[in-house]
Amino acid sequence: YVNYLNLNADFAGYMIARMLAWHAARGTVVRILVSDIMLTDTDRRLFEGLAAQYPTVQLQPYRLPASAAHGLEGQLGRLHRITHVKLFATLAREAGRSRAMIGGRNIHEGYFFQTPRDLSAWPFLHQYDPRHNRLTGGFTAYDDFEVELSRDATVRQIAAHMGALWHRDFDSQAMQDLAPGPGTASVQDGVVRHYISIPFTDGEALAQYYAGLIDAAQQSIHIAIPYLNLPDVIDAALHRAQARGVEVTVVTTVRVREATDFMVSGLNRAFANAFGGWVRFFDYDPFPRLLHAKLITIDGRLAIVASTNLNRRSFAHDFENGLVFMDRDMAQGLNAIIQSYVARGDRVRPGQPVSRLVHWLDGIRLISRAF
Repeated sequence: YVNYLNLNADFAGYMIARMLAWHAARGTVVRILVSDIMLTDTDRRLFEGLAAQYPTVQLQPYRLPASAAHGLEGQLGRLHRITHVKLFATLAREAGRSRAMIGGRNIHEGYFFQTPRDLSAWPFLHQYDPRHNRLTGGFTAYDDFEVELSRDATVRQIAAHMGALWHRDFDSQAMQDLAPGPGTASVQDGVVRHYISIPFTDGEALAQYYAGLIDAAQQSIHIAIPYLNLPDVIDAALHRAQARGVEVTVVTTVRVREATDFMVSGLNRAFANAFGGWVRFFDYDPFPRLLHAKLITIDGRLAIVASTNLNRRSFAHDFENGLVFMDRDMAQGLNAIIQSYVARGDRVRPGQPVSRLVHWLDGIRLISRAF
């Protein structure tokens, strides 16, 4: 399974394509799920060509069908809803050889290199111009984070989730429910759960789930995240955490040097104005890179590594996935990474400039929920 927002025909994408071709030539089934609106013509030629050459390569460019586009928000969603699921998974016959990698990374040079590779000798690949900041075909470099899982049973369960996503109902886009895993009377350390969210088919259940995790916090919540535009239910949960005296630290790159900079940077500054009086809010800006990791720890015991941002579109529009660990060692390890960002960041307090245009757009529900 190869599931990403971006799957680009650049150095990183071509290396992936060559590896997939090697396995496909030997009969391996390869399933590629990618956001259709993010594919350039160059990307399509590479990966559609892979599927045309090898019968076992299946390519599914995701675009919301009209049958699942309910109401005005759904119709507009046909223009911008994406699969934001991040997964590279392999299933092997030999025990201990299966792997699943989940986190924030996409298959794009900017997630592997700080500057574009010189691909001028390979005209069928995309040559980035770092001076161009575009939604598709542009180059931005990122600091990101992934987790690799190697336990066979865990990897196969995640692959089963991805199978359900792959075979979701076309008309509704809803996944078939999977049989629940073995339950336990009490949750002990060393437990991990994988989730997939299709919010417009499941009643935006992920937002409620995140709010419930925040409500369970008694001591601390530490967050590293690139985009901040909280859904109401998570906003309310953070304020309840404040009332309980929970210490909250959030670190991001406030100035998002991407195509939607004017809006998402404004929303990050608006978060500082709304929460910076009591949340320890830090701007970590590893120029020319941007923070892109999505990490949360709660009470030094629970940890989340996910594709999910703390913005409204993640909980209202996009396919998302993530791992939730109830494991003190994992939580402490992730917290050390979050604190490393904080140590290199600057404290951000209320009083940040937010343009009138951003305030106006944020007041329009259809627009605000798209960011």
